Amino acid sequence: VLVPTMGALHDGHLTLIRAAKRVPGAVVVVSIFVNPLQFAAGEDLDAYPRTLDDDLAALGAEGVEIVFTPTADDMYP
Repeated sequence: VLVPTMGALHDGHLTLIRAAKRVPGAVVVVSIFVNPLQFAAGEDLDAYPRTLDDDLAALGAEGVEIVFTPTADDMYP
């Protein structure tokens, strides 16, 4: 079960992750990708919070074993 996020995880994300883990036989994968295409001109992509270390700690505490953290170059080669 993929749980896509832009990082800066909060209780809502963790609730989705817990629900995904309840799916029988599920392998839970969380993605963290701040997508530059989601920001319009004049919106501050650089100001979007990036808390990867905290996010990874929270995911580890939830037992998530697979986290996909691509770069913009990975997603848009």
